[in-house]
Amino acid sequence: MIEEFLGVFHNLKDYIKRNKFVVSLILGVYLLVNINISLAEYPYIDDIGRQVLGYTGFSEHYSRYLSEFSARLIQGGTHLTDPGLTTNIISAFILTFASTILLFVLFPSKKVTPVLALASTVIGINPWFLEPLSFRFDNSFMSLSILVSILPFIFWESRKLFSICSVVCIYLMCNSYQASSGIYILMTLTLLFLEVVYSGKLNIKSLVCSILSYVGGMVLYKIQITIKPPIFADQGSIPSLLHLPSIMLANAKGYLKNIYLQSTKVWILLFLVILILLVFNIISSSKQKKIVALAFTFAWLALGSILSYGSYLILSEQFYLLRPRYEYGLGVFSSIVLVVSLGITNRNKIINVLKSVFSSLLIFYFLAFSFIYVSNLKQQNNTFEV
Repeated sequence: MIEEFLGVFHNLKDYIKRNKFVVSLILGVYLLVNINISLAEYPYIDDIGRQVLGYTGFSEHYSRYLSEFSARLIQGGTHLTDPGLTTNIISAFILTFASTILLFVLFPSKKVTPVLALASTVIGINPWFLEPLSFRFDNSFMSLSILVSILPFIFWESRKLFSICSVVCIYLMCNSYQASSGIYILMTLTLLFLEVVYSGKLNIKSLVCSILSYVGGMVLYKIQITIKPPIFADQGSIPSLLHLPSIMLANAKGYLKNIYLQSTKVWILLFLVILILLVFNIISSSKQKKIVALAFTFAWLALGSILSYGSYLILSEQFYLLRPRYEYGLGVFSSIVLVVSLGITNRNKIINVLKSVFSSLLIFYFLAFSFIYVSNLKQQNNTFEV
């Protein structure tokens, strides 16, 4: 097992060396967005209390012990002071590692193009994740929750390593930010989808292993909050089994509808075009019959869209109506879809060009939106001070 562990990291190291330019490009994008958000110097919600009193509260309020430990490590003590650019720069590096792992896991042998690299940055620059990046004290812990959700999949080929890492990482995700609870599911669905479409076999063992590992990590976290309940434990109330189906259906419909209403028409139109090109690409390159490949593609897209909401899907509280940050799971799934679309090369050069053009436009609009968001934060800060 140790040899497998070292082998995976050796492959990852070689992958980063081969693609050092695009990894630098990914880091550059994340630094650009994060530093601009930090320079707005807007105290976002909980930031105000922490600036004034210096408390952490991550474990006491929300049972996020990884956030608590990380905060003390960054600050060098229990009393918090405004970190300035520090946490956002840390977030940029964490998200760069998450994007790199995403590319490595989905297309380990493919030479990464600049457009494909930029598609992976949608994980962290999608409009719904900009709010987590705005928290001056804990943005890096929210970014960390994305990384630990993706990290286990570097061991996808080694069932023991994957299982152990998955249980640990799901538990750590819950202890950093639970809004990332759908990302592990998305990665599992995507890898199984690509395997069944291009190898013709559904990897049942990996599916069962992923489910058990996910449940195992969640159970560990449930034990933790049962032993020492956080102050806001009532926010995580689960309905009875009788009402669970209706709650899940209402949450799924409300979640997707809310994101649709929050999105501009140009985002929606571009994404629809990308989806059409993706479907055509998969059908024309799959080893499955066209109708079977089409069915699997629609199933992947439908399940991924719904399950990107993660554990919030089964909760009574309608989190999607509270804040945009509870919805960034679909933003991460958008990044995965873009990476899959660009990563699968079509024999038709026109299709490849169209994919790159429309994907680049969507990435540009998301990047531009992040700068518009920063401008609004600055205006909001001026109003707050007045």
